[in-house]
Amino acid sequence: ANALRELEVIVKWNPWSVVAEQFRVAATRLALLQYASKGKVTVITSAVKGEGKSVIAANLAFALARDMGKRTLLVDGDLKCPTVHEYWGIPQAPGLRDVLQGTQSLQSCLRQEGQLPLWILPSGADRGRAVDDLSRISQISEILARLREQYDFILIDAPPVLPLADMHVMVGLADMVTFVIRAGLTPRHAVEGALRTLGAASKNMSIILNELEARGLPYYMHQGYEYPIGKEEAGVR
Repeated sequence: ANALRELEVIVKWNPWSVVAEQFRVAATRLALLQYASKGKVTVITSAVKGEGKSVIAANLAFALARDMGKRTLLVDGDLKCPTVHEYWGIPQAPGLRDVLQGTQSLQSCLRQEGQLPLWILPSGADRGRAVDDLSRISQISEILARLREQYDFILIDAPPVLPLADMHVMVGLADMVTFVIRAGLTPRHAVEGALRTLGAASKNMSIILNELEARGLPYYMHQGYEYPIGKEEAGVR
């Protein structure tokens, strides 16, 4: 399963595909929105679990680093259901949990992707000590303040908005929000409820429609495995 997850970073493994090109378009639009807002931190979330936010975060991060040459950091902020490490074939720990618990330094938890200007901060392993995603919000804010000085772009793979009532706090730490919707499958009421929950905390928002065109792609564009990402459409509010 982990090997298949690595293959889903299609910008890395199949860079000339139509899908990879759509990710480059999305990364370019994200960069333009970031420049306009003079920010660096983007939270990537969805209404509910299973929308594809983590694979989208991985591909956007790779495109920003390799195709645009930007110093990029991808943070696994979904501590209850972490998957970021699986897309890069790296250990889950040490990571963010360890930094929050004071057992590891921040720099010791960062993993560089080859020679690219791309670093990964995995979630860290759950060793039985309860760490609420946002209970140490002041620590997370301090960590982001330090990271802003080191990177051009920081992407946070965040938990789904529903049913986490305090998701708006994490969104408040970011400069932008990217909201992932699985086209044709996500219930409209779930999307509307999530957007209401975010409310005023979402200063700048873009929307990515996942699987919008994937079902119509020829088989050879999938390169032998089912790849669930489709065309991106961004709308700023």
